[in-house]
Amino acid sequence: MRSSEALVARGESLLEVADTRAARTSFAAALAAEPGCVRARHGLGLCLAAERRDEEALAAFEDALADAPDDPGLLFSAGAMCQRLGLHDDAEARYCRLLALVPDHRFALLNLGVLRLMRRDFAGALAPLEQAVVLAPDDAGPRQSLALARAELEPGGSSRP
Repeated sequence: MRSSEALVARGESLLEVADTRAARTSFAAALAAEPGCVRARHGLGLCLAAERRDEEALAAFEDALADAPDDPGLLFSAGAMCQRLGLHDDAEARYCRLLALVPDHRFALLNLGVLRLMRRDFAGALAPLEQAVVLAPDDAGPRQSLALARAELEPGGSSRP
């Protein structure tokens, strides 16, 4: 195993236990050993996102996507960060690209559905939320979001602005 791979693996393990400072150090060391390491850039972005350094996190994800445009994990991370930053068009584009590659990515389906709910595109939210429910029937989140979308489409649905 190359030293950068070991450092990335260590960073990922540290990130799993929420030690973002140590994980960031490990990912930075991996990048020093192998500047083009996509996994290290993704991991660094995840650390920055956990630290609520949203713009920096998105920049790290976008930097990594330049070298790995079809990486599902990066597309999801970039989409989620765009959504958190209120960049809804960019978030939707990332989720749709991811779903073209991995049609059953339940988290992308859920996030896309919720994003469309936020935009009051209730009809557009139905398909991704229905798929998310099929993929995770025991998860209350997709079921509740789907129920909301359906209720809004019923005659006399909510008049919330």
